[in-house]
Amino acid sequence: MKPIVAAALLPHPPILLPEVGKGEERVIHQTKEAMEEVARRFGAKEADTLILISPHGALFRDTITTIDAELLEGDLANFGASQVKIRYETDLEFVRELYALCYEKEFPLLLLDEKLAGDYGLSTSLDHGAMVPLYFLESSWKKRPKLVHINYGLLPPEDLSYFGHLLEATLKKLGRKALIIASGDLSHRLSDEGSYGFQKEGPLFDEEIQRILGEGTLDNLLQIPEDFAEKAGECGLRSLQILQGSLEGVGLTTENLSYEGPWGVGYLVSYLEPVKEEKSLIVELVEETLDHYFETGDTLIPDEKYQSLLEKPGACFVSYHLFGQLRGCIGTLFPTKATLAEEIISNALSAALEDSRFSPLEKKERENLVIGVDLLGEPEETTLDGLDPKNYGVIVKKGQRVGVLLPDLPGIDTVEEQVSIARKKAYIWEEEEVELLRFKVDRYGD
Repeated sequence: MKPIVAAALLPHPPILLPEVGKGEERVIHQTKEAMEEVARRFGAKEADTLILISPHGALFRDTITTIDAELLEGDLANFGASQVKIRYETDLEFVRELYALCYEKEFPLLLLDEKLAGDYGLSTSLDHGAMVPLYFLESSWKKRPKLVHINYGLLPPEDLSYFGHLLEATLKKLGRKALIIASGDLSHRLSDEGSYGFQKEGPLFDEEIQRILGEGTLDNLLQIPEDFAEKAGECGLRSLQILQGSLEGVGLTTENLSYEGPWGVGYLVSYLEPVKEEKSLIVELVEETLDHYFETGDTLIPDEKYQSLLEKPGACFVSYHLFGQLRGCIGTLFPTKATLAEEIISNALSAALEDSRFSPLEKKERENLVIGVDLLGEPEETTLDGLDPKNYGVIVKKGQRVGVLLPDLPGIDTVEEQVSIARKKAYIWEEEEVELLRFKVDRYGD
């Protein structure tokens, strides 16, 4: 079972609440209705833990922060609505496990208790980036979850994504069923009517975020240029980049429920839910191969459960990722074993133990390992015009030197990039003439 059962991007304008807006909230009634819809969907999930990532509160440049207190409380007195109060019990077991994992991985996470907050002149109260989304959830819970409040840091996108992987790993370890809220507004520079003025990047940024979330291509969140986001004047991108890491590799259904841009600020409500997928027989074979090896030190002999994989040979690549980082990848371009099952077993062990770029995989890493298997179609000769990095892998050959790159890899968008990387892997210089082959893959993975 995937630990994250649903997630959402939710804006946080206090004026959205009638106690603050006093009628002005009607201007963004679509946002209000969409927030209420997310609340209904969240409430039906009966989760154990609610993780909320806010851009406000304790914001540091070099660390992510989570509040270390038994109770998380807040109000909107700063917005003239002191009567709006929210209180949650903290999932302290999760907070402590998350901190231990971050410490082990040397990732910067600060536990902010009352004393430390006082030393920094900060507060452990819920900030408005948390209060506004939580307001809409108050009446929706069938089972009230415990809360984890996180303030992102001004870290690079890949670090924020990595932290998302650490969140997911902690949920897995504790067996939690969780919801995640990425709190954030989009551009604050949509028009001259707003307090921040107009920048042409503002509307473009909001369109891009709507496209990415609508399509569910969350990896693209990590490719948005920092200067572009800065000119747009947003506060939600880093929350989303953490969310991306927590959901990486998971099939998603996504829906943009509303978008409004009054007062020069973009408010997007987007809902994301992991797709329930049956584990493929191919991934099960890799898992059993690893578990058998770690228990016995021997190579698995496949039984009749894998009969469909024992009927013919085939080539494949097996890859492992740990917390979003590659942990091993080895494969074959052509069958080297009598059956596909044996090919998968062989490459699964080679990727775990013999990839020279990494130390051998350890048993303790198995729990958080993300497995990918690509079954290769037969390679065919091609030219540059026949390549497509999204749909075809490439083989670049020069004599005995062979470079291979699988299709649809993050950050590789052009034929030139794909071929160049394949050349470098085989130490083939750019000026050397080469033979090009392309192949398709059937991809299986966690």
